[in-house]
Amino acid sequence: MIRTFGITASGIRSEGVSVTIMNHGHIQTPGSGAHGIASTDANAVIENVAGALITTSGEDAEGIWSSGVSVTIINRSHIRTSNNGARGIYSEGDNAMIENAVSALITTSGEDAEGIWSEGVSVTIINRSHIRTSNNGARGISSARRKPATEKGADSLISPVGRTASGSGSEGATGTIINTCTIQTPGDGGP
Repeated sequence: MIRTFGITASGIRSEGVSVTIMNHGHIQTPGSGAHGIASTDANAVIENVAGALITTSGEDAEGIWSSGVSVTIINRSHIRTSNNGARGIYSEGDNAMIENAVSALITTSGEDAEGIWSEGVSVTIINRSHIRTSNNGARGISSARRKPATEKGADSLISPVGRTASGSGSEGATGTIINTCTIQTPGDGGP
C-alpha cells in the first residue's frame, strides 16, 4: 500500500518520457491536489491493474492525472474519489487514449467531479464498464476541447446523480460523443 498525507503528495509521480506505470496495489491520498498517480510524461502508459485500488479524498485530487501527450491510460479495477473537483481520470494532453475496461469502476462523490475528464485534442475515451458520480455538476465523461471521440461499450453504465449532473458532455467547437450504452440521470436540471 502507498499512503501519502500531504497537500499535492501523489502516490506515484513520474516526470520523464515513455514511462510505464502499473499500480498493482492500493494507493490512498487524502491531501488536497494529491493524485493517486500523476504523470507529465509524453508517450506514457498508465495502468490501474485488475484487483488494484486508487482512493483519493482531497479537493482536486484525481485518481489518475496526466498532462503528457500521446498517453495511454487504462483502468482495469476501481478508482474512487470523494471531494470537489476530484475526477477519476483527468487527462490534459493531446492524442490520449483513455479506457475504463470491462469490470472496472470509477466512483466520484464530489461536486464537479467527473468520472473521466479530458482537455486534449484528438482524444479517444472508451468506457466498457461503470462510472458513478453522485454530486452537483458531475458528469460521467466530459471533454473540453476539439475533436474528442467518446465510445462506450454496450455493456457499460453511466449513472450520475445530482443537480446539473449529466452522463456525458463535450464543450468544444467540434466535440463528438458517441453513446451506445445506458445513461441514468436522476438528478434535477441535468441535460
